[in-house]
Amino acid sequence: MTVQLNLGSSRREVSITLLAVLLAAIMYWIAQSVVGEPEIALIYGEPWEDMRQRSSAVIPAAIPGHYAFHIPKSDARLRFIDPQYGFITLLARFFTIIFDNERVANIRMSPQIEPLLLDDALEVVLDLQDQWRRQGWFVSDPESDPALADTPQWRAQLRDINTATGFMCPTVQNKGNAFISH
Repeated sequence: MTVQLNLGSSRREVSITLLAVLLAAIMYWIAQSVVGEPEIALIYGEPWEDMRQRSSAVIPAAIPGHYAFHIPKSDARLRFIDPQYGFITLLARFFTIIFDNERVANIRMSPQIEPLLLDDALEVVLDLQDQWRRQGWFVSDPESDPALADTPQWRAQLRDINTATGFMCPTVQNKGNAFISH
């Protein structure tokens, strides 16, 4: 009878432990759903600290009087805040934000967190191009650097790593550093 009592007690402990692990997993899943994916939310040219306070992704403070860059501490999406030209990307692993004297000066990123098949990559790029066009962005040099399209010619050209396409925001076209390329 003593053996059964210890066995029952062990089963209870295992059950309580499994229940605690299950509850912890559920709480983590709920927290992730509520909090969402980390994001860098910025306005071109704004003070660096304003961008940091608005963003849910952690990024270090700017260095006063310097031109440099920082990388978010985790994968993050970009939310470019502009009433007319705004857009949102997918999560990005390669994501640098350049500052100049404590102001957001430039962005470089690849809107993905893992290598993508060509079909998936085209879907991402075409979605971004559509967002940019709807918001008033334009191809910066359509003659030599046209917008991407899902055609056999573009698929062949995308296999060449030296191909690039760019969009510019009309409000900052003469500043040269609002160029977005893939």
